[in-house]
Amino acid sequence: MTALSAIIVGLGALAAITANTLRIGYDGQWFRCMEDSWFIYRTWNEPPAAGPELLTVVAFEMAEAQAQASLGWAVGDTMIKRVLAGPGTTVTVSAGGVLFEDPDGRDWRLGRGLEAADLIDVDVEALERTITLGPGEYWMMGDMPYSVDSRYYGPVRLEQLTGNVVASW
Repeated sequence: MTALSAIIVGLGALAAITANTLRIGYDGQWFRCMEDSWFIYRTWNEPPAAGPELLTVVAFEMAEAQAQASLGWAVGDTMIKRVLAGPGTTVTVSAGGVLFEDPDGRDWRLGRGLEAADLIDVDVEALERTITLGPGEYWMMGDMPYSVDSRYYGPVRLEQLTGNVVASW
């Protein structure tokens, strides 16, 4: 009976630790941001001082700029996106796609433009712009064409980042 008690206590402790660090997210929208619908992300006590690695998928809490009332999103809701650019990168958004130019002179283009503008009832021309990401700012985008992301609401602040995705399906 003692071995069984030890196993039960051990499993309980593991469940308690996991419950404090892992979260499950679900995106049930028809215009999903990412290809997968379910996500497990590991929460951080605070974001990494150097910021997230580019191309990783992270969770963040929406601030007022990201909360799209027309989509039912509110301040504090969790969003899952891919980090595409960080501080010092110049980002040009147009109907034809997004151009990135980093401080080291490298540039790349993402062919998706502003396909979701109608979803949030915003004129495409109002969204076309060029900005340079400041300290602690990250450009987040979903992997799907209709993702409502930084193309629509601008950069996400480092303080908003809450964890990194460890599994998805």
